[in-house]
Amino acid sequence: MQGKLSTHPARHIARSRGHSISYLDAGAGQPLTLIPGYMQSAADYLAAGYVDRLATTHRVLVMDPLGHGESDKPSDPASYRSPGVAADVIAVLDAAGVERAVLWGYSRGAWLAAMAAIEFPARVAGLILGGTALTVTPSTEIPAWVDSLSRGDWPEFFRLFPIPLSPQVMAHFEEGNDPQALAAERIGRLESAYEFDLGRVAAPSLVYCGGDDDPEDAVPTAQALGTEVRVVEGRDHFGTFEALDQVLPFAIPFLEAAIR
Repeated sequence: MQGKLSTHPARHIARSRGHSISYLDAGAGQPLTLIPGYMQSAADYLAAGYVDRLATTHRVLVMDPLGHGESDKPSDPASYRSPGVAADVIAVLDAAGVERAVLWGYSRGAWLAAMAAIEFPARVAGLILGGTALTVTPSTEIPAWVDSLSRGDWPEFFRLFPIPLSPQVMAHFEEGNDPQALAAERIGRLESAYEFDLGRVAAPSLVYCGGDDDPEDAVPTAQALGTEVRVVEGRDHFGTFEALDQVLPFAIPFLEAAIR
């Protein structure tokens, strides 16, 4: 029964700030919420094996953040302003009837998870942050690649985007995303200039990143959360997301301790 749930999770819709937020619900046990990064969706967590592996011991919720996957994709930057987007994470917990959960986010998903832990500390039992640095003063300058997205010019966007991606990943992201929604997300994020007061995070935390993804950038974030950076050697930013067999050996013990 549980294996079937993990392989074929049920899709649900939460309502948040007038938007529909899609999420998957699989397995049983202590709740864990997975939050994808920029251009990713819940489907990427399924494809990478996270749900199959984690739903054997946890109730796993995998959300599509606003502008991604099966969630609404507004083209108004105001819809993506902070800290409003953190409420979308909590809306998923509410819709699922979950009072507290461990939040596990990667890249922009880690940004959302940390924001939810700051703004809604009573709802977060633990925090796993992958591939992000949160202590840098946020820039308000809109990069040139955002304009490329606004015009739907994917080749130009990928040429300017600072994170290296393989041709296969580029094709996957282009097929699964609305470029205008992605542009609006980044404009709303930058206009918000949200600063992460990590001292407000009450939950135990785990921080990790790839060895080829500037681990030193994540050190101040880990220090602010009272932990150390776990480094996934030989992996770049996107490769670390896919490196489930290298991540689970330190993520599982953390999850077990966080839910006691």
